[in-house]
Amino acid sequence: MYPFLILGIKIRDGLWPFTIIIVAITVYANALWGVFQFDDYNVIVFNPSVHSLKAWWQDAGSGIRQLLKLTYTLNWLAGPNSFGFHVFNMVCHAVNSFLIYYLTKRLTYNAVIAFITALFFAVHPIQTESVTYISGRSSSLMAVFYLGSLLAYTRVERSSGWGGRWGLFSALLFLLAILTKEVSLTLPFALVLWELCVSEKPICFMDMLKRQAFHWSIFIASLSVFFLFTRYTRLILFSMNLRSLKSNLLSQLNGITSTVSHYLLLNRLNIDPDLPVISRWSLTVGIEFLFLCVIVAAGIFSLVRLIRKKSETSEVLPQNQKVIPQPEIYPVIFSFSVFWFIIQLIPTSTLIPRIDIINERHFYLAGWVIFLLFSSCIVYVFAKIINNMKCMWVTVIVLAMLAGGFTIARNHIYRNEIALWEDTVKKSPNKARGYNNLGYAYFLAGRYDDAIRAYKKALEINPNHTLARNNLEMAYKASKRR
Repeated sequence: MYPFLILGIKIRDGLWPFTIIIVAITVYANALWGVFQFDDYNVIVFNPSVHSLKAWWQDAGSGIRQLLKLTYTLNWLAGPNSFGFHVFNMVCHAVNSFLIYYLTKRLTYNAVIAFITALFFAVHPIQTESVTYISGRSSSLMAVFYLGSLLAYTRVERSSGWGGRWGLFSALLFLLAILTKEVSLTLPFALVLWELCVSEKPICFMDMLKRQAFHWSIFIASLSVFFLFTRYTRLILFSMNLRSLKSNLLSQLNGITSTVSHYLLLNRLNIDPDLPVISRWSLTVGIEFLFLCVIVAAGIFSLVRLIRKKSETSEVLPQNQKVIPQPEIYPVIFSFSVFWFIIQLIPTSTLIPRIDIINERHFYLAGWVIFLLFSSCIVYVFAKIINNMKCMWVTVIVLAMLAGGFTIARNHIYRNEIALWEDTVKKSPNKARGYNNLGYAYFLAGRYDDAIRAYKKALEINPNHTLARNNLEMAYKASKRR
């Protein structure tokens, strides 16, 4: 790699992405000895379909996340303990941080912004649910293929043909992402967004369609297949009966706002947040909705201006030059960030209700642009206003160390079931599920009296919690046998 000068700092670009990988591995090293938690038991430990390749193959006809299940099977065959699962999750996150660096650099033409973005993506504790929590692998593994597909597509968007081998490779990664998690179906829309914001060529929708033909074909075929599987249709029908459309949208809006706040309020991170179901408008919801409308309107305005500017130019700039002058890169970043965030949350936070209104792992990919906006702002402030790059790096290092410290502490909580669920009930004291899971953790540890108290608290909150009632009976029987 050649040395170059960026914002007054001479570095070798090749060192930066590998630094990101090392940092990502370092902050998650203490998670390697964590235990199975929560859904891990049903998804992996007590699920015979992932305990052998034969069983996995027999279950392949279900059509649901078979590539994800295959990784569970291979992990289980390597050793039915949590260590190997955690190693795999950590590697996925390190790879994603690596990909985020290169995609951000391609988007911004600025290695400093790319480095800071990838650094905070790697170390921020909101990622622990997708990395330390083994079942969170569905988000982190899917992201490997999703981001990889997008990065491969950056080699395609400069062509006017069908994309060639890079187009096929990008489409293959897209298919692997779908086999990992269904929300990856948003990728073709993300490719369109990338073209509109980042492409070095004037907008030509026919050329864009050619380049994305493989992806849209896979999208249509996959969507058709999903509707043919009764398991998917049953899940959708079940979800639609959970709450009304209005109630779901208002609840999701509040849930998104609450989760975004966790990027700053690190002490509120929670594997099982107690988010209310909102059925009517209020002042708080109204303010949140107004703020969302302002952001979306600003994003639309910025994107339209960008498209018009590209449409007016006939000059195709060389590959390694900026399409947009440096002062105008920030509108590009803003437009991309707004619509990337929306695209990533459409499957989980719009029309189809969920039992859990929202979880932190839903922000694993969406959160990229939050870190992007943060890093862009910090570079602008210190480079353009304060004009002190040394102060910027000191600030970045201090904030990254703070975030990394919270991540290490959060990983430590995940290493112990009792610690995780004690933390959860402190933050969600009015939610029965946390107390039931805490009771089960006490039960496994032989602390039957504590388990009984936790189960009773769960039933006090929700008298109809059947699982807690059954667990309470088991705890009483075990306590009498002592």
